[in-house]
Order: sequence, then structure tokens, then C-alpha cells
Amino acid sequence: VNGRRPDVRSDDPTEKLYAEGLLILQREKAKHDAEKAAAEAAAEAEAGVEADGGSAGETEAANNAATVEQSEPATVR
Repeated sequence: VNGRRPDVRSDDPTEKLYAEGLLILQREKAKHDAEKAAAEAAAEAEAGVEADGGSAGETEAANNAATVEQSEPATVR
């Protein structure tokens, strides 16, 4: 907010609300990016499966999605 990151531990309720909202938006963006990457990897894997008959790309896409879910920050209350 105004060029600086809001503090979740602030005594100011407005700043605290902004900080919590920012955490939610960051979490949703990470999920969206992971889903997009998984979809792209699945599309590439599907193209690769047709070309060479392997399925390594699907496993890689699943691993990428799992990694992003694990790396999400904990909710601060």
C-alpha cells in the first residue's frame, strides 16, 4: 500500500486488513500460476506422448502442482 508492504502484525486495523487481503491474493495467484503451468505441461506431455509414447510430462505436471501447494505461506491471524 502506497509503495510499501502492509504489516499483518500492525495495530492499525486497516493495514492489517490490507495485509491479510494481500496474502489471500498472493495465494490465489500462486494457485492460478500452478494450474496454468500444469495445464501447459499436460499439453506438452500429451504432445510428447503422441510423439514418443512416454508419460513423464504428466508426472512432472502433478509434481509441480504439489510443490506449489506445499510452498504456500501459512495463514497469519
